[in-house]
Amino acid sequence: MMTLGVIAHEVAHALGFWHEQSRPDRDYYVKVRWENIDRDSKGQFLKEQPADVDNGGVPYDLGSIMHYRSKAFARYDDLFTMNTYISDYQRTIGQRDQLSFNDIRLMNNIYCKDTCSRKLPCQRGGYTDPRRCDRCRCPDGFTGQYCEQVMPGYGADCGGRVQVGHTWTRITSPGYPAEFREGQECSWLLVAPPGQHVQLQFYGEFEMYCKVRHSLCMDYVEIRNSTDFANTGMRYCCFGTPHSSVVSATEDMLVLFRSFYRGGKGFQAQVRAIPHTG
Repeated sequence: MMTLGVIAHEVAHALGFWHEQSRPDRDYYVKVRWENIDRDSKGQFLKEQPADVDNGGVPYDLGSIMHYRSKAFARYDDLFTMNTYISDYQRTIGQRDQLSFNDIRLMNNIYCKDTCSRKLPCQRGGYTDPRRCDRCRCPDGFTGQYCEQVMPGYGADCGGRVQVGHTWTRITSPGYPAEFREGQECSWLLVAPPGQHVQLQFYGEFEMYCKVRHSLCMDYVEIRNSTDFANTGMRYCCFGTPHSSVVSATEDMLVLFRSFYRGGKGFQAQVRAIPHTG
């Protein structure tokens, strides 16, 4: 049976969407490994001409439902056909769970841009919702009329706005070190003092369901550390503690825990504020 995500992918094609890695700007985000692609499938990785693509002002989204996974059309199962230039995005690409926020935003920009007569002062990358012109449609992790609130935990008392200082603060998946449950969600907005950045470091045991063969997260913890909280972030899953120390580009960092498929050990991480060094 096809999943709803696969159906949404094909419907998006019917609405005029190309594959995300076909965008003219894709070489800034992923490297195509032509030598690993099945000989008869190389055409799947060609870029479209700029004149044929309307990106609606929406940036390249590694978490788009239109993006191929890391090993799509490989000559052998264990070969990567695409590598993300920022390695921690490698398990973000190729998801078929749901339309990303930017997938929906692009559809609305193209088909519904004139629905609302007034544009609201949406925060955190949100935009005026064409289905409810008095509210903003918010990126994952945020809610409220103008996306001014952090999304509350679902299925667990977790997440929220956390002011971080120079000493380490701990955040974990629900119940850690006991197993989390399927269907639980947590959203943390980590905020450093003005002019400083947030640093996150995983430690301890780490376990979340993934498809190792496809290098694809099913359950995950996602970090959005750029200046754009609307775009999909770096996703971490599988077994083994990630070694990355992640630093935010601004005073804020968004951390999302999402359990869609099964329980597991989960994660723990420590966060703190560090001085701006640039």
